[in-house]
Amino acid sequence: HHHDTNHQYDLHLWLNPTQTIAMSRAITQTLQQLDPKNKVLYDQRLDNLIKTIQQADKDIQAQLANIRQQAYLVQHDAWHGFEQHYQLNKVAAIEGLSGQQAGAASLKQLIQQIKTTHIRCLFNETPVISGQLRTLQQATGIKIAQLDPLGIKLTMPPRITAYTNTMISDQARLAYIQLLKNAANQFQQCLAEH
Repeated sequence: HHHDTNHQYDLHLWLNPTQTIAMSRAITQTLQQLDPKNKVLYDQRLDNLIKTIQQADKDIQAQLANIRQQAYLVQHDAWHGFEQHYQLNKVAAIEGLSGQQAGAASLKQLIQQIKTTHIRCLFNETPVISGQLRTLQQATGIKIAQLDPLGIKLTMPPRITAYTNTMISDQARLAYIQLLKNAANQFQQCLAEH
């Protein structure tokens, strides 16, 4: 999962529910052009997907309402679409899209910023906490929480050849919703006042 250094494009479109709905509409139109005899089926699946996303989005908006002003850091800037959609208050990304880590001067500046602005949480995408993040944690007491933009930790039922296309479609829809809800839970748990 490598990124170009060009900040012009958001490579994690699926983390914004509005963009996911737009992409789903475009994909559905293409499928209907390629397979016109199943147009109604594609419309039904799209409708189910949109309703499910909209309900989850509404729930997540309510869940995150009380933490929108809480400042936080991210290790890697993958969550732009999610943060923008839910109006969250990311202060900085420690690692740029190029994957370069902050140097010693930047690290010192980050430590000062965390202390003066009371940033309480840093989101990491891997279970391994780098030496740099450990230094930040030890110097400031900042909490480190893990986010999963690719859904690697999602548990899906085993693939069974008897699954129908509808069952696979339902599982994918539910997995996407779980990805969003897991992220919302992590943001809420790490940023909530204790």
